[in-house]
Amino acid sequence: MPETPASPRRKPLLVSASNGARTWRLLADRDLERLAAGERARILGVLRYADGRNPAAPTPWPICDVPLSPLTRDPACIVLLGRAPTEALRIGDLTCRNDGETLFGVLADPTATAPDIGAATYQVYRTLLRVSAELGFPHLSRVWHYLPDINAAPNGLEVYQAFSIGRREALDAWGRIPDAALPAACAIGTRQPGLRVAFLTTRSPGSTLSNIRQDEAYRYPPEYGPRSPAFSRALMIPNTAGPCLHVSGTASIRGHRSRHAGRLEQQVEETLRNLDALLQPLGLSLQDAGSGTLLTVYLRHETDLAAAEALLSGALRPDVQWLFLQGEICRRSLLVEIEGIIDLLA
Repeated sequence: MPETPASPRRKPLLVSASNGARTWRLLADRDLERLAAGERARILGVLRYADGRNPAAPTPWPICDVPLSPLTRDPACIVLLGRAPTEALRIGDLTCRNDGETLFGVLADPTATAPDIGAATYQVYRTLLRVSAELGFPHLSRVWHYLPDINAAPNGLEVYQAFSIGRREALDAWGRIPDAALPAACAIGTRQPGLRVAFLTTRSPGSTLSNIRQDEAYRYPPEYGPRSPAFSRALMIPNTAGPCLHVSGTASIRGHRSRHAGRLEQQVEETLRNLDALLQPLGLSLQDAGSGTLLTVYLRHETDLAAAEALLSGALRPDVQWLFLQGEICRRSLLVEIEGIIDLLA
């Protein structure tokens, strides 16, 4: 279970119950149109998780339509909300929405397959970085990646490693993001073709968090691929109404090595210890995270759902919300990965 932080604890994390404070909503697909008018006006965009056979209906907001099936509900949506009413900004064929401080957009290469994922990633990132800067939101804060067959090795190189090369080369060509300012991110495998990328960029830079139990991913040794993964463990997005913490995909990794291969319970507990350690610099722990916390839990095997849900129920406060999805994790030995959003209001 999560280790007790060694540093002094602040007062418990407070999350306002006010709809105006929340930066996300977790909804069933059918409930998206039922949001109150005030919240609808604040929608930045949507991450929609379904089986891929029924595409999302057109909306005024960018939608990242991800072919991953929720394990505990019908097609589900994570609705990202701005702190103020949002408006659309458009460059070429790409439409984004912003609230004046934060921009959300979606880029996809629907034909990308495992063999060409590196080149597809490079092109998507070049567009993402250029468009965000041109629209006045130059600081890349959060990225969700969904890749086809992430553990396959069609060219002798795993898809995740080829993806990491494409991302790193695009960032290097851009040359404006030092490693210490890399965004929070996750990368999950699907079983359908297509690269899907959703992103948040901001006018002002956020602040990254490190994890004392884990090496920085961008410093991983070459055994994990020719180019290290380019993301930070978490990033705090500044906001006048209170900061929002975006937590990267976190798994059973200590230092840079995977732990507890094939053992779900131990992997979940190791992952929770890592999340707990991530909050230590804030003087917080997972036990402080309440209704402002949304955890997206990716399970490699659907049959692990009941066990994983029981473990999380015993470790977290009951008002934490989570969404279970069946997805492939970046390392074959890993059975679970958790990422999420925590609204932090002092």
